[in-house]
Amino acid sequence: MTTFAIHQKGFVYTDEPVEPAEEVRGSIVATFDSLEKARAAKYEADLQKLQNFTGVNLVDFFFYSKSFDTIYQQLADYYKVEYGQTLSDKYRVSFPKDISRGQAERLLQILNVSFHDVVEYTA
Repeated sequence: MTTFAIHQKGFVYTDEPVEPAEEVRGSIVATFDSLEKARAAKYEADLQKLQNFTGVNLVDFFFYSKSFDTIYQQLADYYKVEYGQTLSDKYRVSFPKDISRGQAERLLQILNVSFHDVVEYTA
C-alpha cells in the first residue's frame, strides 16, 4: 500500500538568506492515499504557512537566485499595484501584515517557494 505524506520543510538561516535544509524531512503534516490529494493539501498548507508569516524579509527566500532581479521586479510591480507601495530597498521587502488567499497565491507564484514536501511511502 502506498501512502503520501506531507512533510514540513526545514530551513536554515545563513547570515543573509534562508535556505532549505537538504536531506532533512520535517514533521508530518498529513497523510493521504493518493498523490493528487497530497498535492492539493500541500498547496493549501503552503498558503496557510505564508498567510501566517509576519516580519519576514521576502528577499531571504531568493537572495542567491540567478533570477534575483526578475523576482525582485515582480515583487516591486506587485506591491505597487496591490498595496500602493513603492519598494525602495532592493534587499528588504517586508512581508505584508495581513494577506488574503489570493495575495498568498500570487506571492507563492512570484517567490516560487514551497514550505512542504510530498513524500511517497510504500509498505
